[in-house]
Amino acid sequence: MAEHARHPVGAGLRSPFDAEVLQVVRTCGDEVRLRVRLARGPGGDRVAEVSHEALGCTVSVAGTSVATATVTGLGVGEALARCRDAEAVVRGERAATWEEDGDLAAFTTVSTAPGRLGCALLGWSALRRALAEAARTTSNTTGSSTTVTTTGSTDQEDA
Repeated sequence: MAEHARHPVGAGLRSPFDAEVLQVVRTCGDEVRLRVRLARGPGGDRVAEVSHEALGCTVSVAGTSVATATVTGLGVGEALARCRDAEAVVRGERAATWEEDGDLAAFTTVSTAPGRLGCALLGWSALRRALAEAARTTSNTTGSSTTVTTTGSTDQEDA
């Protein structure tokens, strides 16, 4: 977790992008602005790039980094499934079902610390929303911007 917090994958907002989401955990003030760019092709859309600006504690920055590293290069459907799976793992509902769960394993203890749960889920939740939005839009140089603000822990927003 510490390595992802010190050297976050995808740090720094980049253009062009297909969707942008701002998500905030109001209980602590952590926030992430996350952008997704898709590569569109006959075989389906793939996650070409995820970039972000994550401001907050080690847990939220590292979680956003792990999410970014996990989905880049995947098809959109698989990336969305990994986001949902990771959120369930972090909440302590089940073990990861995909092979790249080494970095995610560090977040499994967060489920026992309710005050940190929103921080750990912040990047995954923002990424899931950005992927869904990007899949609905057409690629352009300015992208689409969606603002999502939480009222508490990100795990309680939606499923």
